[in-house]
Amino acid sequence: MRPPYDPNDWTTLLDGPVFRDRTARLALADAVAARVQAYYGANLLFCALYGSLARQADGPFSDVELFCALSTGPDSCRVYEWIEAGIKCKLRVYTEAALTEETARVDAEWPLSHNKIFHHRLLVGSPEPLGRLHSLACAAGDAAFSTVITQLYIAEVFELTAKLYNLGQHPGPEDSGAGPVLIRLLEQVAIIVGMAERRCFSTRARMLNEAVSWGTLSGAFPELCACALHGRWQDMKKILHLLETLWNELRLFLLQRQLLLSTAIQPF
Repeated sequence: MRPPYDPNDWTTLLDGPVFRDRTARLALADAVAARVQAYYGANLLFCALYGSLARQADGPFSDVELFCALSTGPDSCRVYEWIEAGIKCKLRVYTEAALTEETARVDAEWPLSHNKIFHHRLLVGSPEPLGRLHSLACAAGDAAFSTVITQLYIAEVFELTAKLYNLGQHPGPEDSGAGPVLIRLLEQVAIIVGMAERRCFSTRARMLNEAVSWGTLSGAFPELCACALHGRWQDMKKILHLLETLWNELRLFLLQRQLLLSTAIQPF
């Protein structure tokens, strides 16, 4: 699939992102979809736009993200990334079998990876495969989500909380490392909330803000997210107090929702 421009022209990269209006990005998405259709022909089931542009939440420097499915192909998933007209483009080319398998799978990336299944804009092809994928994503059982939530709770939330407790035992300078650990912890809590609510985040960058806006955890979680997002993690005494509160709130939330699954724990 050869683009109608010189991919070796490094000025498209070195000049940096270019201000483009929504009309220009939609036109580029249509042009890429047309190239995909011309290249794959009858083997193409559909090509769809996803991400902020599909949700009408894009800005003047947003990228163009597309995914498509083929009846058959040599690769289960191939990802193309390039710069065209000052716009970052990404195209995921799946076989139907691989995309079906990914959609049916429930893992720690579910609140991010399934955004394209629930929020997309069909550009070429049939809507029927996308409808089947949507139904498949909605059919995932409670046990699958509870298994991943339990594993995240042990492998990430418990461990990262312990790391922060350790940092609190010997408060150091502002760059003691609490910031990255706190952000990682809150991201894992946000993923648990997303899986519990069966909701997807628009982007990883917006994950904390969106999880707070849902109001699922309305106590210490929003305060800790504000601390993390605004760089206010120097007051370890306050952070530790909020962590204790969050731990109790999260424990109550998981128990009330019956989201912990003993079979997901693997002791030796």
